[in-house]
Amino acid sequence: MKIIVFDVDWVIIKSTSKKKEIIKNILLKYNLYDIPWVKDLLSLWINRKLILDKIYEITPFDKNIVLNEINFEQAIIESNPIKNDNVINFIKDNSEKYLFYTNSALPIDWVNRVINSLNIKKHFQELLAFENWSKVENINYIIKKNNIKPSDILFIEDNLNHINSVKMTGVNTLYFIDYDIDIKKQIEIINSSK
Repeated sequence: MKIIVFDVDWVIIKSTSKKKEIIKNILLKYNLYDIPWVKDLLSLWINRKLILDKIYEITPFDKNIVLNEINFEQAIIESNPIKNDNVINFIKDNSEKYLFYTNSALPIDWVNRVINSLNIKKHFQELLAFENWSKVENINYIIKKNNIKPSDILFIEDNLNHINSVKMTGVNTLYFIDYDIDIKKQIEIINSSK
């Protein structure tokens, strides 16, 4: 293993449920939550700006006011995220052994704020998010940029749909369903199965 790619929310930190609740409450406040597919969009965890753009296609409203309110409330959570010390310590202890990247479906400004607030940005080669490309396209970019075999990469993710799509690139994946997963042990298991 030469490169490890981390999803951010529910791997390095956990804040999705709080952030989703903030968006829901603000959408309720502006009578935008009762559109049937809005609940589904929130459960898919699509970027907040994209959610508002999609709602605006059906029901015009002042997107800037709603987005600014959402951003303000979420900035409070993002500046003090609930961190996964196991993963953060792994990153700090192994940054000379592996190259690290993020691959998040959330906005790059959010990823930057979170990684900066945890004081681990210096350990990452690059922070990738949805503004770059899809999860699969970000993985292909990492493969090409580093001129590396897919089998030399581990992608750590909490969303099974993303795991399944990235698996098709030939990259090793770790489905992060247990917040206490020992990444070192998982790498040993992957290496021994080769």
